[in-house]
Amino acid sequence: MCIIAISGACRKQELKNINIEDIQDTGKTLIIKISNTKTNTARSFVVPETYYAICKKYINLRPAGGNTNNTFFLNYQNERCTKQSVGINKIGSVPKQIALFLNLPNANEYTGHCFRRSSATILVDAGGDLLSLKRHGGWQSSSVAEGYINESAANKASTANKIATAINSKGSLGQTSLIINSAPGPSNNERNLEISYNNIESAKNVTGSEPALIFTNCNVTINNYYNKI
Repeated sequence: MCIIAISGACRKQELKNINIEDIQDTGKTLIIKISNTKTNTARSFVVPETYYAICKKYINLRPAGGNTNNTFFLNYQNERCTKQSVGINKIGSVPKQIALFLNLPNANEYTGHCFRRSSATILVDAGGDLLSLKRHGGWQSSSVAEGYINESAANKASTANKIATAINSKGSLGQTSLIINSAPGPSNNERNLEISYNNIESAKNVTGSEPALIFTNCNVTINNYYNKI
């Protein structure tokens, strides 16, 4: 259920409504159609080859006979499936069961909607754009689709790396500011000379006796607080 729900960003009700006829077995993947959706917009998705064997094993556990329930998700007990369909409340409890199995903190906070939110976040972390996200989950509103994306560590790390790259590309010292304050003037105001520079190196002045600083690629801003200089 976790594989199918995350592969298709499925809601609880959508998982409950999947029938065996909604699933096309290609021999390597499963193509699943979701017809009855909250937005009345049908969509389909693929369970990739990586997880095909696990899903196929579950399908093979379906009880034989012509009276088999047509619902895809059947109750699983004692290493076999019964003819009883899995109810929506049990579907909603599956994320909590997974969290408990993995010893995750606050397991009670994992609801049936975790599958859909996790699917959206994973897609965006992998490089999916807003359009692919809306198609994936069947969202018509961009703002609603964006609301399903958690603030992930991957996105934050990517942002931090971009900032660090931008800083490092400006020189070994990065971009710095140097503020020189003059002596107070007649009106007790100050005159500030702010120099923002990208690169700085040590050098000798024209006399060769004292060290000096050489600024390159400078942006100089002079703030004059006097009526007259």
